[in-house]
Amino acid sequence: GYSGAQLSKQKFGEMSIITMEIIKYDMREQIFQIDLKETLQNSLSRIVIVWADEKSTVGILKKALEDDLLGSDFVWILTT
Repeated sequence: GYSGAQLSKQKFGEMSIITMEIIKYDMREQIFQIDLKETLQNSLSRIVIVWADEKSTVGILKKALEDDLLGSDFVWILTT
């Protein structure tokens, strides 16, 4: 959840890895609180870390597939 994302951001910071954006996903509605495609395409980074349960991960990957965000331009790291 969100607290896990904050902890990851803190730990990454300790290793001089900067977290540019935390993208929130509403598990009940299965939607993002921002425009996923626009946010990722406008980002200088192409590394996406998904910290979610299996059901949410599937929803996130379906959206990424629909938006053509699962190609060679992005690295996806999944926790499930």
